Amino acid sequence: MISDIVKPRIEKIKTFSQKYRIYIMPVVLLIGFLLDFLTLNRVDQLFDNLVLVTHLAIIGLTITLLFSKDKKLGKVFRVSKYSPFIEYIMLFSFGAVFSGSVIFYSKSASLWSAWPFLLVLLVLMLGTEFKKNYFQTVVFQINFYFIALMSYVIILVPVVLKEMGGDIFLLSGVVALILISLFLLFLSTIDLSSIRKYIKSLILSISSIFVLFNVLYFTNIIPPIPLSLKFASVYHNVYKISNNDYVGVYEPNPWWNMLRQRSRSVHKGTSESVFIFSSVFAPTKLDTNIYHEWQHFNPAKGKWESTDKIHLSVVGGRAEGFRGFSKKSNVPDGKWRVLIKTERNQRLGQIYFNVENVDKEREVKLTEEVL
Repeated sequence: MISDIVKPRIEKIKTFSQKYRIYIMPVVLLIGFLLDFLTLNRVDQLFDNLVLVTHLAIIGLTITLLFSKDKKLGKVFRVSKYSPFIEYIMLFSFGAVFSGSVIFYSKSASLWSAWPFLLVLLVLMLGTEFKKNYFQTVVFQINFYFIALMSYVIILVPVVLKEMGGDIFLLSGVVALILISLFLLFLSTIDLSSIRKYIKSLILSISSIFVLFNVLYFTNIIPPIPLSLKFASVYHNVYKISNNDYVGVYEPNPWWNMLRQRSRSVHKGTSESVFIFSSVFAPTKLDTNIYHEWQHFNPAKGKWESTDKIHLSVVGGRAEGFRGFSKKSNVPDGKWRVLIKTERNQRLGQIYFNVENVDKEREVKLTEEVL
């Protein structure tokens, strides 16, 4: 009796799934993205890493099941019957892993630096919408599994080793290559002939992905994970009031500008300095250096020109980030920006502002805040 009720419902679900598959697959991917976007926070937290590792394991499991669809293992788990649902689970976990990458990478730099991973997500979504058979192809699945692995491993290894730099990035890539090789070796135990059939194209595509990641990193397009810029702003003055607290003096925006509390214009006396305060997060026990590079826009040449590069040390572990500031005296009028960079010249972020020297008689409204 129960089976007579349940079976028709299952058939209806399968029919609905097949009919609207082109819409369901990108939606499932997006849900996985949004769920992690709301839950993930810190690259060095156990929970965040367990979530991503679990999703990577799920992706590996679902690819294995789909690969074994017509083999003995697939028949045991009736993969042919449940393959649409297995694909949805795989897509959900893909969305979750890529969302974790986007979250951590976008927190490590201005949003534009995370474009490679946003692009990957877009390709995944468009691929499911315009070419639904993509995710039924084992070569496609394994290639994107390697992208997911690489995206995560280059986050994890610096956190584990408490170091970062070009050699650590290369090591991370080697770890990702070893993991995908072990996965292919495992799949070969299920169907060696199929793996032999795909191995040349897989070697070529995986090698290309590996090279692309390295090009993006060493050209400073991939942001400097695991560092992340938590906050940066321009001030008239910054001073320390305790071991943990600073005070910043700034020009407030008009009350109607509710989106930006602090003005990006600095009206000051000719003898006054300008201060840039920044807060940079680094995982526990990872200590490194960053720089504030002051640049002035030269309208005659139409380009930014560096004037100062001020060193700051970063001590990892503080949730709100390690805070510090740089200051510059004799700042001429005009457009300014300060680039916040790593030792490898990777950009964590930047702050733009305008400077106008005014007479002392002119009153400039200032406000203080505890940083």
